[in-house]
Amino acid sequence: MTSFWDTDVADMDGFSEPAVWDDGTRCHNITLTAYNNPWLAAQFVDTDVENTEPAAFAPTATVATAAVGHTLTVSGTTYQIISVEPDGNGLTRLRLSQDA
Repeated sequence: MTSFWDTDVADMDGFSEPAVWDDGTRCHNITLTAYNNPWLAAQFVDTDVENTEPAAFAPTATVATAAVGHTLTVSGTTYQIISVEPDGNGLTRLRLSQDA
């Protein structure tokens, strides 16, 4: 069965970002479905906790062997993958860190 993410959504203007994923063996040129470096805020006991947490989203089939410790370079910035989170519907979120 074809999922939503197997369609041309990754090629739509404004919804894609080229990236280089290094799995430690070779580099893969991939297209991310989305990439963001959001400013997140959460409330804990009446105190705001703020954090930046970059994340990249790609079709699961594209990053099926991505793992913690691999690197992803987006727009000239290299990040280390700190979490790989497939959603079960064909999309995987890669949580990223510049500090790892």
